[in-house]
Amino acid sequence: MRKTATVLFHARQQAHFWHLDTKSYAEHKALDSFYTELLELIDSLLESYLGKGKKIDFGQVRMTFHKYSHDKMIEYFKKLARYVARAKKSMNGPNDGDIANIMDEILALINKTLYMFTLK
Repeated sequence: MRKTATVLFHARQQAHFWHLDTKSYAEHKALDSFYTELLELIDSLLESYLGKGKKIDFGQVRMTFHKYSHDKMIEYFKKLARYVARAKKSMNGPNDGDIANIMDEILALINKTLYMFTLK
């Protein structure tokens, strides 16, 4: 879960940087919605995980951010969607339906944001 949490926190912060750097109003608003909604979903995911008595060690977390590029941003979000889908499968135990549901919400948010990037 540490890697998934790191990836999601990174995505939230990366989206915020791109939000401030884009010249497109549509992207600006799409990224604003994404990083705002994602933070709530990350919090819910981790609280559910920790509420089951599990632990997460964030001691070695490091993040690198990317300069704005529309094409790189689209590629990043598509990779993020693939990562979240794989991560959901790997943590979908018999008592983890709540966690799987939150991961589905995160995936839906990513896909919605990708769609919003196509609007002018």
